[in-house]
Amino acid sequence: MIGIQLPVQVAIKLTSWPTNGKSRIAGVSSFGFSGTNAHIVLEEAPSHQVKNQKFKVESQNVVERPVHIFTMSAKTEKALADLVNSYQSYLEAERNHKDLGDICYTANIGRAEFNHRLALITSEHEQQELIEKLKQYKQGENVPGICSGQITSQTKTKIAFLFTGQGSQYLQMGRQLYQTQPTFQKIIDQCSEILGKYLEFSLLDVLYPAQVKDETSTLIDQTAYTQPAIFSLGYALAKLWESWGIKANVVMGHSVGEYVAACVAGVFSLEDGLKLIAMRGQLMQQLPSGGQMVSVMASESQVIEAIEEYSSQVTIAGINGPESIVISGNSGAITTICDILKNMGIKTKQLQVSHAFHSPLMEPMLTEFEAVAKQVTYNQPKIPLISNVTGEEVGAEITTAEYWVGHVRKPVRFAQSMKTLEEQGYETFLEIGPKPILLGMGRQCVTEDVGEWLPSLRPGIEEWQQMLSSLGQLYVKGAKIDWSGFEKDYNRQKVALPTYPFQRERYWIETKNKFWSKQQLSTDQNLHPLLGQKLNCAGEQQIFASQIGEKSPNYLSNHRVFNQALFPTTGYLEIAIAAGNHQLKTPQIVIEDLTISRGWILPAGELTNAQTILTPTDSQSYKFQIFSQLEEEEWKLHTTGKIRKESTPPPQTKIDLEKYKSECNQAIEVKQHYQKCQQVGIDYGNSFQGIQQLWSGSNQALAYIKLPEELITQTSDYNFHPALLDAALQVISHALPPTDSDQTYLPVGIEQFKVYKNPGLSL
Repeated sequence: MIGIQLPVQVAIKLTSWPTNGKSRIAGVSSFGFSGTNAHIVLEEAPSHQVKNQKFKVESQNVVERPVHIFTMSAKTEKALADLVNSYQSYLEAERNHKDLGDICYTANIGRAEFNHRLALITSEHEQQELIEKLKQYKQGENVPGICSGQITSQTKTKIAFLFTGQGSQYLQMGRQLYQTQPTFQKIIDQCSEILGKYLEFSLLDVLYPAQVKDETSTLIDQTAYTQPAIFSLGYALAKLWESWGIKANVVMGHSVGEYVAACVAGVFSLEDGLKLIAMRGQLMQQLPSGGQMVSVMASESQVIEAIEEYSSQVTIAGINGPESIVISGNSGAITTICDILKNMGIKTKQLQVSHAFHSPLMEPMLTEFEAVAKQVTYNQPKIPLISNVTGEEVGAEITTAEYWVGHVRKPVRFAQSMKTLEEQGYETFLEIGPKPILLGMGRQCVTEDVGEWLPSLRPGIEEWQQMLSSLGQLYVKGAKIDWSGFEKDYNRQKVALPTYPFQRERYWIETKNKFWSKQQLSTDQNLHPLLGQKLNCAGEQQIFASQIGEKSPNYLSNHRVFNQALFPTTGYLEIAIAAGNHQLKTPQIVIEDLTISRGWILPAGELTNAQTILTPTDSQSYKFQIFSQLEEEEWKLHTTGKIRKESTPPPQTKIDLEKYKSECNQAIEVKQHYQKCQQVGIDYGNSFQGIQQLWSGSNQALAYIKLPEELITQTSDYNFHPALLDAALQVISHALPPTDSDQTYLPVGIEQFKVYKNPGLSL
């Protein structure tokens, strides 16, 4: 036998459990007569002092930030509403008893994050303001400081950092952050120390002069100081965002802003970047003045033609939009060109600049600047970087002195750069700079209504207020925030907060209908509210299954014909579009030859099984059938049609709305429209009363349509919400010749329907 000594003691009676300074561990076994066989290892709980330990920072004299962000999330809209109520009651009871910073810290860092999200921006120490924001959110008020949204499978969280260029500078930019944000302050101080080798006055004196009329108060507008100041602020903002978990998937800068973008992407070090930009600014400052820069509201081809005769003196300095071109060069030549453009009816605007940047007047500095650029150590970008010189993603070519010398003279291709970002699928743009200049220009360069455009700073708004407002928007859009990094510069302590409001749903397994057995359902569930889940079936056919009822989704009960809930034609269209999107992997879908052979009555209080069956006709198209089945009944075919991928690009020409307004000049009372529908047996409830304004003309009609407020939160779940599209179909009745007939007409087929993108909330 082998003797084994274990450092354990078997308790056979009530025994004290002394501590020796180490964590105490016990094992509990259960071997029962009925077959119980279990063992659990327990460790003593952490001490109360450890549990309530504060989130410590190195400095104990940190100035508290003046604004906080409070976030919450839930799995459903109802759960989020319940959570809002819980927090309102909690805050009203705990008013002034707990630190607001600790409440926000615990809510942000101590809760799981779900898809239905809410972020509130509130002032320091003001719990009453947070209570009011919760009330305003419940009442649906659209006020600053409230951000809400739902994350779906279509939500894109790729972020593009846009770095602002020269012309955005102003005194005191970033001062509030410098005074109350240690990470930001540390980086600005670091930049100031490095720039001390190159600048006569310190960066801090340039940014934050002691007196407004101090001799340093005008330095911010001198090119030698402007460029390093913009670089330093942009770099500090970028690093602050990164410390909060907001990291760029791609970077792009406008002119001077590209130096910051390159530094953030790792093309050169901070020391080399500041040296390069400081020397660039000084060499430009030493050039004689006398040049001009003018913004021209015309196309690039028009401007090229206008300046052709003066090409040795004037060049295009920037292409900022389809009809936003900047020219730069000799003042006399610029004045002559502007007179020519004015006679052509083209608007121009002189820019307030010290020198004619990106023009032939820059050439005297290029040789000396090249010598400086050759002293820099370059690396391949570690983050994708869009070049202003080419308008495309850049690689090894940016790691040469020649690139940065050419950057001084060549035009800024901002419009093409934005197009490249759009083509790469970017829809979230965060401007890194003192004011939002690039956001407005960027909107003009991409498809209309595309993108989330967020500034870092905005003059006239407190810096913390703007930063946290943009952070809140990023949070509700699905960005992953590093809340520990966000709070690392401040003393925080966890406090007790309301728990998650579980919805207590019943999950009883119904075995009556074997079709719905779990084994038959694929793991690709919850594709769409109407299309449902994709079944795992053999063969080439693709089958989707769902359960639909009068109140599932709830808006269907608002579509009634002769007092019965009737599944709308637009519902069939939406099912087909969703199925097409899933199978063809594109939002651009064409539905053809849709035929409704039987109406789908939705019985009260009972769910109907539904199946959508796709049969491939080739690699780019399917035939579809939509069936329904009540318990113990046969399957009924309702709709057939074809789905294919749209091969032609979306139309680029905009609708001449003014033309249609002039032709449809007879206003129709919206209330009268719905009363007339009711008279012929079609009863549209609130969810299907989307028409806001209505006009008619000769065999045509025009309307402003908006999705009813109670359905707004559902928009992201649909490609084209059936209630919104149904309102559009309602308008057709006013384009038909008038008739005295009181007959009821319902759609029985659609020859062709094309979808290019989600229309959003209104038409």
